[in-house]
Amino acid sequence: MSGTHVTLVAAPNEGYRFDKWEVVSGGVSLSGSTFTIGTANVEIKAHFTKIPEPDPEPEIYTVKVSDDGNGQGAATPSSGVSGTQVTLVAAPNEGYKFLKWEVLSGGVEISGNKFTIGTANVEVKACFEKIPEADPVPDVYPVKVTTDGNGVGAADPVSGPEGTVVTLTAAPFEGYRFLKWEVLSGGVEISENKVSIGKSAVEIKAVFETVEAPAPEPSPEPEPEPIYISGVKISDIKDQTFTGKAIKPKVTVTFKDQVLTEGTDYTLSYQKNKAIGTATVTVTGTGKYTGTAVTTFTIIPKPVKGLSLKAEKTDLTVKWKKAAVTGYEIQYSLKKNFKGAETVTIKKAKITKTVIKDLKLKKTYYIRIRAYKTVKGKLYYSEWSKPKTITIK
Repeated sequence: MSGTHVTLVAAPNEGYRFDKWEVVSGGVSLSGSTFTIGTANVEIKAHFTKIPEPDPEPEIYTVKVSDDGNGQGAATPSSGVSGTQVTLVAAPNEGYKFLKWEVLSGGVEISGNKFTIGTANVEVKACFEKIPEADPVPDVYPVKVTTDGNGVGAADPVSGPEGTVVTLTAAPFEGYRFLKWEVLSGGVEISENKVSIGKSAVEIKAVFETVEAPAPEPSPEPEPEPIYISGVKISDIKDQTFTGKAIKPKVTVTFKDQVLTEGTDYTLSYQKNKAIGTATVTVTGTGKYTGTAVTTFTIIPKPVKGLSLKAEKTDLTVKWKKAAVTGYEIQYSLKKNFKGAETVTIKKAKITKTVIKDLKLKKTYYIRIRAYKTVKGKLYYSEWSKPKTITIK
């Protein structure tokens, strides 16, 4: 009937969805899904569209990181779709460094520790190489400069390894002038006040000759010339016992019987002053003093501890505590001052017992022990232990 309100309902089949209404006849106007009947029959057509199928899920590819046993590797992320960018990280074990990445499978190219996943699983290997050990520290040889007393001489530097070029400087006293250099030891050749250190300590002497002083002319007071520290005397340093730490013994430095003050007139520096062997002390002038001078001192092993004695008939068993050295020396004597003593040398540090045979009955023996360590072919001995006595009964 004209004026009746009608509501339309659309029910799509499976796999379709409603699209729109189409007025075929009747001249009505749709508002949403409703309309009002006019003065004619009405035909309306429902339109539907097919629902598209969803895109398939992309394939995920794995990333495996192996190593050569000298470190570890990791990948972030450890899986992804084609086109995913992966970052590699390598962590070497102690004593090794990272060398390269090796692609085992997956056909990727690595640049700057990064690659892009293709269309296959990926395996890469982290390769490492051993860090080479540092070159040994070369021996340092001192350069000593003496004079004939008519001036001062200096070397710069005052020590160095083989091949070090040293510059020599000579300063004559008033009324003298420099004449020549004389090589006293070291077998070096001097050219234009320069010398190259060889394989031993060097000693060079500065020689001067007298000159006639020119007639004095009025002139301003000259500034005092620096005093070269190489002309000073350095007190001897007694042997120092190994402690495992840097040893810095004090020295007395004098110039023309005047004791100089550390920190004002000179500073001290030490080299090779921790291990058993020969250490170096360098005196560097400050203030009115200039140049350097060198002296050495010896670091010896600690005294041997735990000396014990046990006699059985004419045999004597000697025991002691093991030390970090090369070997030991044992002396035994019938005299307290060890005059004419016999010496037994133990050449292995791990040995801590020896037997002295065929001693004289009813005689009292004095026994002492010391350690030694070989450094670059030179023997360094500890102090003797306090002597012990035993009577062979």
